[in-house]
Amino acid sequence: MTNEVRDVNHIPQIVAAFKGFADTEVEIGIFGEGANQTIEDSKISVLQLAVILHEGCRIKVTPKMRAYLHGLGLHLKDETTTITIPPRPFFDPVVDGREAEEFVFEALREGIKSAGPGDMRAGERTYERIGLGLQTKIQRYMRDLRQPPNHPFTIKMKKSSNPLIDTGFLLSHIIHEVRPAHGKG
Repeated sequence: MTNEVRDVNHIPQIVAAFKGFADTEVEIGIFGEGANQTIEDSKISVLQLAVILHEGCRIKVTPKMRAYLHGLGLHLKDETTTITIPPRPFFDPVVDGREAEEFVFEALREGIKSAGPGDMRAGERTYERIGLGLQTKIQRYMRDLRQPPNHPFTIKMKKSSNPLIDTGFLLSHIIHEVRPAHGKG
């Protein structure tokens, strides 16, 4: 009879699988080449439009703008010197909310739970799920947003009352990307 003790464990493989989580990150938003793409024939980029809609802005009414808007049928009062686009945050309310926090926590929990010994892609798959999930939530929020409402003239021009969607161009530029963590790749 042999009293041989064998130490069989998968700790090195499990540690390697968890390292995949630490070495991976996901970015969600408007970035890359698409961010600098201009909107139709304007000089405004997709990213600039997103910032304007998210944070709001005040636009000084110039004589040229006044004449242009008059030609379209919007007759500004002489005392109107600025046009205000109210903030319609669509990113922060989704990613900073409790629902997003719970979604990310659950995805990480499930990803770690399903990672087998030596599964180097578990982190990547988990972050892909998180990225796609949050991207979808932001896009849904943009589709559903109704407040503050568009000006009646804007609704008439767009033929839509959704403040964040006209052609869907901005919506299509909300993307996610899974990649090596900053400084890791």
